[in-house]
Amino acid sequence: METPTITDAMKNYLAVRTAACLTEDAAEGERTSPQLLQTMARTFLAAVNRVPLPHGFEQPPDVPKRTKYFGRTLLAAPGFYVAVRELVSAESSAVDKVVGHTQLHQREVERSELLAFVDDFERTFKDGVVEQSDVTLGQLVWVADFADASRNRGRERMRQAAEAASAAAQDGDRAKSELSDLVHHGLELGGEAASLA
Repeated sequence: METPTITDAMKNYLAVRTAACLTEDAAEGERTSPQLLQTMARTFLAAVNRVPLPHGFEQPPDVPKRTKYFGRTLLAAPGFYVAVRELVSAESSAVDKVVGHTQLHQREVERSELLAFVDDFERTFKDGVVEQSDVTLGQLVWVADFADASRNRGRERMRQAAEAASAAAQDGDRAKSELSDLVHHGLELGGEAASLA
């Protein structure tokens, strides 16, 4: 069994996406509800479980869901993710069920929204030339201990913020010193000009 599994990575991805929805300054219409994210994740995982395995991959008979056995290696296998995306696109009839106090609200997931979810998840494991944000996302998603990775990321962000604040303070002190020197120098020049007159 590969660690983390696809299911574990998807849970981590949902945690990252949910946190982003809660902290971003996105307009209400641009935010995706946690329930909708879970629905899209279930649709994606079901497709992974239905697409034929590529050559060289064997699912043990006692493992009912390959998403709980395989990890990044399966998703990165040539052609596999493309087949998953095509199946998700063909069967994009996921339903977001949000249970209210007394109502059951159902909304059909837009195909484009579901495919955007699938494409965004691909950023977490895509090989080749990628952006730093994709690498950072992948480091959070494809870890065995998400809580530890989140704590480490938080500590790193705090360290970077402290460095930035220190640099800004030093820049401010330097600017204050330069201004003081200019004012002092200007007063000296003004005094010399007065004595020459």
